Amino acid sequence: MLFRSNVALAILAATLVTLPEFTAPAFPQEAERLPLAVGLLVLPGVSHGLIVYFSCLPWLGIGLGGFLLGRVFTRDVRRGMRLATAWGAGLVAAAVLLRWGNGFGNLGVVENQGWSGMLSFVKYGPSLVFVGWNAG
Repeated sequence: MLFRSNVALAILAATLVTLPEFTAPAFPQEAERLPLAVGLLVLPGVSHGLIVYFSCLPWLGIGLGGFLLGRVFTRDVRRGMRLATAWGAGLVAAAVLLRWGNGFGNLGVVENQGWSGMLSFVKYGPSLVFVGWNAG
């Protein structure tokens, strides 16, 4: 069965979390040209006359990541703590690097200078920077 495999679930989770990065238009006015399914399931905003506040597929990917971590903890708590620590540090480091690069992973440009701009993430998508910083 597909969902018994942790690797398959991890690939599915990573795919769902990164969907906004690959489907977001370069300019907001181009959002109407996206297929309706992308507007409804992946990116929040106005799409084909419908207002979407919460894009469910990327958040499902985040939930699957937590589900996978729960699977690890139920089998071996010590291993789970080691993995959570390593993955957490890696996610925070990746988020900082992506944010510093101010491109892929941000779903928006850093507008303010200093720490307030650096820590102002796009929650709805969610952006990869938001996911890395908060899941880490």
